[in-house]
Amino acid sequence: MPVDVYDTHGISASAWKSMRRECGYEADKAVAAAKPGPIRAMDWGKIFDTCLELRGAKHLGTTDDFPDAKELN
Repeated sequence: MPVDVYDTHGISASAWKSMRRECGYEADKAVAAAKPGPIRAMDWGKIFDTCLELRGAKHLGTTDDFPDAKELN
């Protein structure tokens, strides 16, 4: 299963971990009232990506697009 790849250049490992945790929480809150299903999951992913991008981590694609990127994240 492909994993999302982000450009985290200039972001420390501890800051990246905090960003992922905080953005996951924000996405969870945003879709909490939505009916479970594929649309909710897509909305969660968009909110998560947008949150990370606002904090400086650009979404590049997935490990399907960047097979060597597993070592970068």
